[in-house]
Formats: sequence, structure tokens, C-alpha cells
Amino acid sequence: MGSSITIKTPEKRELIKQQLREWIRREGLKPGDRLLPQTQLAKLFNTTEVTMHRLLRELTDAGLVYRLRGKGTYVAEASPEQGAGTICLVLPGRNLDRPAGNPLFWSVVQSLIRCFIQSTEEAQPFTIHAVTERDSYAAEAETLEKYAAVFFHYEQRPREFIDFLIQRGRVPVVCLGQAHPQMPCLTIDHDRISGARRCVAHLLSCGYARLGLISSAFAFGQLMVDGFVAGLQEHDQDEGRHRVVRCEETPAGVADAVTQLLADGDCDAILTDNDMRALHIYHVLQGKQVSVPDRVGLMGYDGVDWAIYNPPYLTTLEIPWAGLIQEALREIANRQNPRTPHKHLQMIGTVAQGQTTAHPTR
Repeated sequence: MGSSITIKTPEKRELIKQQLREWIRREGLKPGDRLLPQTQLAKLFNTTEVTMHRLLRELTDAGLVYRLRGKGTYVAEASPEQGAGTICLVLPGRNLDRPAGNPLFWSVVQSLIRCFIQSTEEAQPFTIHAVTERDSYAAEAETLEKYAAVFFHYEQRPREFIDFLIQRGRVPVVCLGQAHPQMPCLTIDHDRISGARRCVAHLLSCGYARLGLISSAFAFGQLMVDGFVAGLQEHDQDEGRHRVVRCEETPAGVADAVTQLLADGDCDAILTDNDMRALHIYHVLQGKQVSVPDRVGLMGYDGVDWAIYNPPYLTTLEIPWAGLIQEALREIANRQNPRTPHKHLQMIGTVAQGQTTAHPTR
């Protein structure tokens, strides 16, 4: 990964360690079997030899592997229950936490991984399982059913496969995203309508008076529009002074939306429904010589680390994924069978004040 990686080093090491454990299990290595050389393991898990050396030493201290000087590292005797409590996040493809592999949402995936690590590190191991459209449903199901619970990222994996896994009923299934009546499993998501209302309230409290929303053409974009309008109504705003633009997920589409907002009604603050688009809007405004936040305020929606802790230090709405994951795990722990309830859990995000909006007026 490049220098833009946002998973902090200790968290990244812990994630690789969990992946290494899962790799040992998936490869069917038995006690006494030799692992790949340290150099090859470092390449396999996309890390340095120094980091891999430290991880192997930690696994040695934990009694999971042992090392023979001059001969290599070997799998140690393992408890029969080892891995039984592992929580798995299924990603619909590989390298989705890298800009090249997932230019629109790589930062969201990285933040989500961090939230899983935070939510499970004290109680249960955590791992990631990448799948593709070519994978066999039956083979994938047998692999995933070895985990304590399986989370699907934004339900981008075909619903037929998720339904296949649910109907087998051998592992709790949790989907991140909106609830679907045809999919009887646990779903967790943030309340987009209430979140957009909270964003509107924040921008108005900063003194901005002509708000513009640049919303995705995807289905969830309409929820942002609904929340935006509801927020204006709650504060007795004349909706005619504010603008909504739906745009495609392309640089040209975003630039056109910004141009339209600046021309129509001379808006003084822009809200959008994900942080990566907000950063793109920021650069478009810079190119137009529009000062942020003095001339135009800018607010994102996701709360990804990369946007909050790097210039221009975006104001955004942080999504409580860690809390949602913990709530889902509590629901699963309270069940006496591997089937999760057909239930939807959701929370509202909280405003993270950055440097792209003025501080709220008192």
C-alpha cells in the first residue's frame, strides 16, 4: 500500500496477524507443517520482512507457531477450538482498500476495517475474506460457515449467494446496508435521512444561508435528498434558496454539479454524501479560485480517517460503524442457534468539525 494508508501500524499488524492465522487454517496446515519462508510470507501479505518477523515472533509467543534455527517456522499444536470465534468481513473483490482497486470507496473500506478491529480485538479474532463473481456458492459457503459470524460489505455480493447462505442456516449472516424484506438476516446501517438532517443543522449553525447538496445517482442518494429537505423544513428554511444536484460518480459529473450550484442561487455551502467526493469538490473549488470555508463551506459524509486527519481536514459526519458492529455481535451472542434474527439496527452519525466549514456561530 502507498503512503496514504490510514490504518495505524499496530492495527495493521494485528490485521495481518489475523489474516496469517486464517491462511494457515485455509491452507490446511497441520501441527509440524512448515510455513513459507519469511520473505515469501511478507510478499503474500503485502508487508515488510521486518513486520513479518515481528508477527511471527508474536505468534511464537502465543504458542501458535514455533521456530527452528536455520530451518524455518512451523505450525504448533493448536486448540480444537482455535478459529471458532473468528468474525469475518466479506468483501466483494480483492484489493478494495487500495485506491487503484476501488477509487470511489477505498477509504470507506479502510475505515470499516479499522472499526472491525476496534470492535473485536478484545473478544474475538477478525479476518477478511475476499470473493469474486466467479467463486462457487457451495465452496464459498463451506468456507464461511467455519466462522462465528459473517458480515457482508454493503450487500454488493449477489443477493442470491447471501440468500443461499441464510437458507443453509449454519452461520449468522449480517449485511451492512439497508434492510430487505426478502433477505431474512440481521442488517446494520446508519440512518441516512437523520444524518443528512444533522448535517443541514450544522451548516446552518455555522452561518451558511444558501445550501447546496450534491448527491449520488445511486439509490441511497435519494435518502440524502429526503434528509436534506427535511432538515431545511425543520429550520423553517425557504427551500427555494437551496439547491439539490444528483450527479454521476465521475470527475466530470462532480465538476458540472459544482458549476451548477455556484451559478444557480450562488450557494455558500455544499454538502455531499461521501467524503471522497467532498475532497474532489474541494479541488474543483480550488481550481475556480473559490475560498473554502470563507466563500463556500464544504461538508462530507462518511467520517473516513483519510478525509478527517489529512489536509484539507474535512468537516464530515462520522458513521458509528464500531457501535453497530458491537450491537450486531450482541444480537448474535443472545441467539441459541446460528440463524440471525430478521432485524435492522441503525444509528445516526455525529458531526466532526474540520477546517472546511466555519465554526458554529454562538
